[in-house]
Amino acid sequence: MGLDNGFIMEIPRTEIPSFLNLPWDFPDSGDVEIAYWRKCWGVRELILSVLHPSKEGYEYIVESEDLNAILNKLIDKCFNKEWWENEGDSIWTFEEALPRTIIDNIFNLKWAAAYMAAHPDVKMYFYDSY
Repeated sequence: MGLDNGFIMEIPRTEIPSFLNLPWDFPDSGDVEIAYWRKCWGVRELILSVLHPSKEGYEYIVESEDLNAILNKLIDKCFNKEWWENEGDSIWTFEEALPRTIIDNIFNLKWAAAYMAAHPDVKMYFYDSY
């Protein structure tokens, strides 16, 4: 079973505001990882339930309406400690995941959704190492 999945935007790094807490430092051009979920298999399943991939693995295009549906699911489930502990299927406890993984990633994705609404030409994809 793989470990990593996340959201990549094809956007110049200079367009990313400094208040976002990105998982990695990126060069000024190219793809920017907006959110990264490591060993959070329940989150992966929530995301894939919206994207409906035809096969496992690789990269999936994320449209603006997909991102909004994903955010609704993430907000509904990930802030619920009981869901995280019983269905989140992660090696991280709720307390470990909340500050960096849950809050930062959802905040970053909310910003990305607003950016995509204002810039319909920007591309985003979800990668899945499974």
